[in-house]
Amino acid sequence: MLKAAQNGHHEIVRVLANKGANLDLAREDGATAVYMAAQYSDHEIVGMLADKGASLDLAKKDGATPVFVAAQKGHHKVLGLLADKGANLDLANENGCTPGYVAALNGHHEVMRVLADKGANLDLASKKGITAVYVAAEYGHHEIVVVLADKGANLDLAHEEDGSTPVLMAAQYGHHKVVGVLADKGANLDLATENGVTPVWTAAHQGHLEVVRVLADKGAKLDLAMKDGQTALSVATQKGYHEIARLLKSEPPPEVRKLRHQTQQLTQQLASAKAENEDLRRRLEVDVVNVETGETERVDGEPAAKRQKTRSEHAPSALALVADAHAQTKVKVEKAQAALEDEQDTRKCVVCLERQRDVLFVGCAHMACCLECAQGIRDGRSWAKSLCPMCRKPIKSIVKGVVLPA
Repeated sequence: MLKAAQNGHHEIVRVLANKGANLDLAREDGATAVYMAAQYSDHEIVGMLADKGASLDLAKKDGATPVFVAAQKGHHKVLGLLADKGANLDLANENGCTPGYVAALNGHHEVMRVLADKGANLDLASKKGITAVYVAAEYGHHEIVVVLADKGANLDLAHEEDGSTPVLMAAQYGHHKVVGVLADKGANLDLATENGVTPVWTAAHQGHLEVVRVLADKGAKLDLAMKDGQTALSVATQKGYHEIARLLKSEPPPEVRKLRHQTQQLTQQLASAKAENEDLRRRLEVDVVNVETGETERVDGEPAAKRQKTRSEHAPSALALVADAHAQTKVKVEKAQAALEDEQDTRKCVVCLERQRDVLFVGCAHMACCLECAQGIRDGRSWAKSLCPMCRKPIKSIVKGVVLPA
């Protein structure tokens, strides 16, 4: 039976099954006929064995079940059949890795869709605390993340050991598409590890400009500091990632960026609503039913008095609602931007109140002074006893030539 299933000999499997052969006999490693058929994507043999009463959940010695191997190999049709026949979709191998985990690891989005549609638990984690969303984000499988998010998976479950989240992993490895998907699906962009490492900090540290740009556009907080005081801006400056530093310095506050993003979304909705409204208007002009004849007539102007009332009188218009929301958000953005412009003076040196700040204090990560005033703050030839004029914390050293945008 095992050899017949492994080699796809349907008739032999059918004869053996009809003659009462033991369908659950396994190899030394624990692989059964169902497992072998699932591994080689033979859904006909899988269905035949299932109908004859074979156990669908018997695992190999390493804990891998037929469902697991089908998910691992990307055989979504076999997986769907196993699910329909009652197989358990959540049994994990000896490492705690579930079929959902291994599908996410290998980027099999069709398999993930089947698992989600058939009721698999999408939030189960491996023994190391890694979920399907986490591993998909780590390896840049944005289609998997979309499926999981749409099916209600928790996007913020963190690694049990270090507290890293799916967003942070995607940021660390430069997967800007995944970061964008997670942001659009509601993931928290600011969750940090125990050491205070945030997605924007790790993206800046690794030099991933596009990830930083996505995080900024989606409203992440760009100025959160680690426990040692380092911010994304300070680490980007220290490592020489000048484009990232310029981006971080030029971005407005989170509330402005969030409103800007909302405006972009509403603008798209408004354009879509206008297109739908125009399409409806055109259809109502040409498809009018004559009450007397019951026939559809093509007309260019207003319908005649006796013609049936068109649905335009009753059709709800989403256009007005979207336009109103768009207008309200636009006003909020304009107010926020105006407030931002009014605060341009905060970019001036806190000591002389004239020159622009162009020195970063290493230690507290404040950018408070111009170079001339910073040199005046210095106590003798050493920074050891010098204090930041903003927070009064010791200054370890300074980074020169950091210019805030006008």
